[in-house]
Amino acid sequence: MGEHSIYGFSGAHRWEGDACPGSVTLCQGIPDTPTEYSMEGDAAHYLAAQILDAWKMSGDIETGHQVGLSMVGSPAPNGVMIDEEMYDACVGYSMAIFDVVGTDVDNLLIEHRVHAPSIHPAAWGTMDAGY
Repeated sequence: MGEHSIYGFSGAHRWEGDACPGSVTLCQGIPDTPTEYSMEGDAAHYLAAQILDAWKMSGDIETGHQVGLSMVGSPAPNGVMIDEEMYDACVGYSMAIFDVVGTDVDNLLIEHRVHAPSIHPAAWGTMDAGY
């Protein structure tokens, strides 16, 4: 899914406070080699974003689900095939967001970059969805 912050939020359990601040330095230079699982996760992120984008553009969650369903059997940009299991998981994810957002999709943020310089100047990440 692209670049990662050395102070990424998903790794905060490792570097925040007294946990292991040296892990940031130790991890620099280690190649970020994709695995089958990370590639599948990237494809699922792509599919979920497509569903949410279609919902946001149309104002109708079912339109988002139809867009996602039309992608089953097609490859994501990284080449991983989108299958029914991935689609079903993304529908469940989108419905969880729908439970929070309802019809107020104008304020839904999708794959949105956020920065947290108050934590560290290099602390940033990408929210899957925000409201």
